[in-house]
Amino acid sequence: MLRLVALVLVVAVAVLAYQATRTGLALRQAAVDATTLRAELGERDLAAAERTSRSLAARAHVARKHSDGFLWAAATALPVVGDDADAVRRVAAALDELSARALPGSLDAARALQRDPLRGDDGAFDLAALRALRAPVTQVSRSVRRADARLEDVDVADLAGPIRPRVAEVKDQVARLDTAMLAAATATEVLPAMLGGDGERRYLLVVQNNAEVRGTGGLPGSVSVLRVRDGRLTLGRQGSAADAGPPGSPPAGSLTPDEGRLFGQQMVTDFRDANTTPDFPRAASLMAEMASRTLGPPVDGVVSLDPVVLSALLEGTGPVQAPGGRLDADNVVRKVLFEPYQELPPEGGVQDAYFAATSAAVFDALTGGTLDESTVLAGLAAGAQDRRVLVWSRRPAEQDRLQRAGLAGAVPRDTGDRPAVGFYLNSGTQAKIQYFLRYGGRVRSLGCTEDGRQVVQARFAMRSEVPTPVSQLAPYVSGLGDEAEPGVNLVNLAMYAPTGGTLTALRVGGEAAQVATGTIDDRDVAVVPVELAPGERTEVVADFTTRRGQDGDPVMQWTPGLAAGATQAVATSRCG
Repeated sequence: MLRLVALVLVVAVAVLAYQATRTGLALRQAAVDATTLRAELGERDLAAAERTSRSLAARAHVARKHSDGFLWAAATALPVVGDDADAVRRVAAALDELSARALPGSLDAARALQRDPLRGDDGAFDLAALRALRAPVTQVSRSVRRADARLEDVDVADLAGPIRPRVAEVKDQVARLDTAMLAAATATEVLPAMLGGDGERRYLLVVQNNAEVRGTGGLPGSVSVLRVRDGRLTLGRQGSAADAGPPGSPPAGSLTPDEGRLFGQQMVTDFRDANTTPDFPRAASLMAEMASRTLGPPVDGVVSLDPVVLSALLEGTGPVQAPGGRLDADNVVRKVLFEPYQELPPEGGVQDAYFAATSAAVFDALTGGTLDESTVLAGLAAGAQDRRVLVWSRRPAEQDRLQRAGLAGAVPRDTGDRPAVGFYLNSGTQAKIQYFLRYGGRVRSLGCTEDGRQVVQARFAMRSEVPTPVSQLAPYVSGLGDEAEPGVNLVNLAMYAPTGGTLTALRVGGEAAQVATGTIDDRDVAVVPVELAPGERTEVVADFTTRRGQDGDPVMQWTPGLAAGATQAVATSRCG
């Protein structure tokens, strides 16, 4: 009997080893196929991409088949290696889902775009072609959501060293793809009407200036009225933020006492400060109200983007000619956020005229010239994912869909069992010195207390890249020395605790800091000023304690800056 048991165990181990070998080999081969497929899609070679996708699907199916049996399930319960076995099984299942269902739908959408471009020869968007994309894009979004759900419970921190970074990368990429595809699916649902399919719409188009940071991104710089009917876009009146809502305007709405104390009364009386709040729907509604008094009848919504997105869009349009010369993906950020302030006089409306002409040149390229639609759409999707493309609709049903898809730029409210913290910046001066500010965040879980409250630590690193001597910068860039010394980056950092949670400790540069506190939308908010001299760097470290039962993976987001890159971080919960 013992011999029989021993024989069964030997066979089981051998079979499991064989399955592990086949699974690992299939996953490695699938990774090679995925790299090849990315290149083929980039070259628009759909025939080759079709062949590679079939190979990828076959390898993914092999990986899933060999990691989905009884023996592999038993291995997931073993000490030491169980978590690794479970992670590999989940990755294989997610990859099989994506390659078998999401990838075919993506290729269908790509073929549809090749056959029926979204923009006609006359520059108008083809609303019928847009509606035709809804089914395949929605199918892809649902498939990606299922794949993301399979990976949601993988605790990367518990995995062995060799596979930890690979699984973490897959988990992050699938989560980002889920966000992007949900936004894309929502766009195919709401855009036909928002592009004037049911009658003319008017929007306020706002380009945010990250060189003077605001909660949602940057100072509302260039402002235009956009008219849309039957897919045709027309650029209307253009101006600056001062044209849309000059300082000292009658209040566009009321502030709560804490909003006024933390963000200032000018949030409702000065268009330039409407987005000191990081909550874009709140800011956009104020912008719309102010603009209705100066730029014409009330608009149907507000669309905002920043020069980082313009850079991505110019990848698809190619270079355009603007007042400052050739404008392309590589130089647009500098030509919009630095050179005008460094080289043009601030008096006489010269800078405003430059921005208006530049906006018109890019608009004409997007609506009238030849462009690579896939590249433009990818740029918009990436911008939406990083909260650089923001949309607010006056219509509640549309706004609800935009909110659910992550396109509305709203500060998270109650996020269930996943704690959300936010770090949002506002310039403490009127200089354009944040052109030289770089920052980013990371978050981690410190575990849960005995009564079920999670302790979350957020770290926010900031550094100044202001060149020296500062005297080489124009005063409009470096600052006049009123609020801070020229060249000093002075910002007010607003830290949002999780809903129902509290900020329990704060250190700036290793030192305890005094903060102004308040409550906005049921979230505790603390604001601390941070000063950085040229070349200086610091780190803000904040500890938060959540409400009871909030033991899921914590999420941190921060204001989009001048440098392209992620504006959010996720950590694995250490509770349970």
